[in-house]
Amino acid sequence: MKTKTIFVLICLLVVPGFIALSQDNEILKSKKGIPILPQAGDWAIGIDARPFTQLFNYDSDMNFDFPTGYTLIGKKFITDKMAHRFKARLSFYSQTNDEFVIEDEQLVPDPLITVTDTRVINSNVIDLGYGIEKRTGYGRLQALYGGEVMVGYSQTSVSYSYGNSFSATNPLPTSHNFGSNIPEYGKRVVYQEPGYDLSFGLRAFIGIEYFVAPKICLGGEFGFGPEYSISHETKTKIEYYDPEKNAVKEDIEKNGGSKYFMLDNDNFNGVIYLMFHF
Repeated sequence: MKTKTIFVLICLLVVPGFIALSQDNEILKSKKGIPILPQAGDWAIGIDARPFTQLFNYDSDMNFDFPTGYTLIGKKFITDKMAHRFKARLSFYSQTNDEFVIEDEQLVPDPLITVTDTRVINSNVIDLGYGIEKRTGYGRLQALYGGEVMVGYSQTSVSYSYGNSFSATNPLPTSHNFGSNIPEYGKRVVYQEPGYDLSFGLRAFIGIEYFVAPKICLGGEFGFGPEYSISHETKTKIEYYDPEKNAVKEDIEKNGGSKYFMLDNDNFNGVIYLMFHF
């Protein structure tokens, strides 16, 4: 009799636990039997949800956009409740501007006879991030939290070439002012190298996602963490004509770099994002 009583008590204590465990592990599915939440092995990619939240605003921009600047955000789920997070931006930019100026040293100056001044801008930006995300929740509403590390690199250089050259007969050649290439009368910039910027950051985050459809969710998050940035010295090469030496001279001007440290909150640029899982 005691044995039967003990067995019944064990069943009353253990069976509800197994039932609750089976309910927790039950996969939430749509009416068509499609899993709603992400599962181990799924990939995910995020976009800015503003075009979808303004469907009835005819003046809104309906183009796809990145959640944060031009940074691509993705996830890889290693379990149903844990994912690797990736962020990447690779930008390589080049721009050439040509401007016509009158050709110097003409016997009879003709403004229709010109030479070309050229400015070339080259810019590189690389931002990378990696983190671990964990999640919990009930049904379609999921809370997420975790941490990530981010590194960034950027550099921009500007070079100039001029159609009119310095010489003894033309110590003040006509040159186009692109905005910052004529520091003073009789001098002009040949090359600007702003050095490069490096940044390092750590970020803890917490957020919420709601699955509006199978494998599609709306979400947002907040973060907190430190960021350290280093800007290296800049160099500017300036040319001018030296009448005493009857030669074209070049000077290199240097400006010191800078450093800053920041510890602050963020709200993921205030973006509500859409995340697609597949």
